Amino acid sequence: MGHRGGIETQTGKEICMRLVIDCSYLCYRSLHTLGDLSQGEKKVGIIFGFLRQILKLSDQFKTNKFVFCWDSRKSYRKLIYPDYKGQRRVDMTEEESENYEIALEQFDEIREKVLPYMGFNNIFHQTGYEADDLIAHIVYRIPDDTVIVSADKDLFQLLRKDRFTPVKMWNFNAINDEDRFSGDWFGLKPKDWIKVKAIAGCTSDNIAGLPGVGDLTAAKYVAGALKQERLDAIKNRLSKFESGYALNHRLVALPYGGIKPIRITTLYEDYIDEKKFRLCFGQYGFRSLLYDDQITKWKKSFFGG
Repeated sequence: MGHRGGIETQTGKEICMRLVIDCSYLCYRSLHTLGDLSQGEKKVGIIFGFLRQILKLSDQFKTNKFVFCWDSRKSYRKLIYPDYKGQRRVDMTEEESENYEIALEQFDEIREKVLPYMGFNNIFHQTGYEADDLIAHIVYRIPDDTVIVSADKDLFQLLRKDRFTPVKMWNFNAINDEDRFSGDWFGLKPKDWIKVKAIAGCTSDNIAGLPGVGDLTAAKYVAGALKQERLDAIKNRLSKFESGYALNHRLVALPYGGIKPIRITTLYEDYIDEKKFRLCFGQYGFRSLLYDDQITKWKKSFFGG
């Protein structure tokens, strides 16, 4: 598979932009916009939306170099903090819970069937780890010119300015890089984000932070950008929050150190097959993806057309 979007370095080595995908993020974007799309009795909106976003990303970044990272439904973090993400489904009605399970079935189908059938080979999932952990492992151990596709702020800690192996983030609205991060967060470096979240906690993950202190105040505290009276007050409260801070630091830092190490040691060449793309679109009834203008876009992005 020929790569697109490469640039020449001083050493003559070509670097092709790699898109590392937080797959749950793409799936939930599709759920909220196309969740009701069905083929007969089967819900397929998440699958359709996921594939359509892959084409959009490939076209926008002029690359066909994709790595797909998926969340495990079990988390090693629960071993040290049983309430981790403990509130996410508590308030669901029976219907909402049923729809959630249907959505997860589509997540699994994309990971286990759709992407491998189409020829994508860098699809990673490991029990106990979240996509964030796998993304961090890849960024640290297999560096490249990388754009992480996600809206998860925890991934801010991975941003890197290195000239030859930069790491940026894209959330379908804007690119975030180390310079923009520092500008938005009072001159902090990405590695400081762990301290910010250890203080502020994370409501969506059910991680309790220092009461009344959110990301903004925590960032100002870490950066020394608060007025002295406020700075001293938080410093005093943190002295009584040492165990909570230490626990949060372990929970937020990427990648998490679980019982078994992350097994990703290399990335693989994809073997994209136009015929299988067409068969896949037909199987799920995605007729709009088979129109000539759409096939032309897929060819340009993935088949060298």
